[in-house]
Amino acid sequence: MAAFSISEIKKKIEGFPKKNLIHLPTPLQKLENLSQELGGPEIYIKRDDMTGLAFGGNKSRKLEFIIQDVLSKKADAIITWASLQSNWCLQTAAAARKFGIKPVLLLFKTYDLPEEYDGNLLLDYILDADVIIKEAEKGKVVRMEDILEIVEAVENEVKEWGH
Repeated sequence: MAAFSISEIKKKIEGFPKKNLIHLPTPLQKLENLSQELGGPEIYIKRDDMTGLAFGGNKSRKLEFIIQDVLSKKADAIITWASLQSNWCLQTAAAARKFGIKPVLLLFKTYDLPEEYDGNLLLDYILDADVIIKEAEKGKVVRMEDILEIVEAVENEVKEWGH
């Protein structure tokens, strides 16, 4: 396997089409108190919470490429999955809505739903995502085969809705 320099990797990535979703570069913030408390090296964090899309995060960077791909295929819906209060699903819903794409979220829950939605789940509904909630066993990973089977069924259902 060939090794690439950072500049070669950047050049390769720049060749992929993407849709601008985020504000870059995000700042580095020095954690002076933590650095002092540990009595060691200067510690910094990258403030990807400031990317500007649905409370930010590194997932927005990946979504720039995914949303561009969805748009290039003239798709009008995107399906993704994760846990009930997923940052990934919230960011996908926000990015999709920004470009008129219907977000369909398959969310796995390991606990009873609250009477009133809160957190990312509430925001998913505010963004008018189609939310499909499935049970998952606490402490166990949902098998990829099971997810793909559910996603295929959801995809067929979304097509029936006219997407």
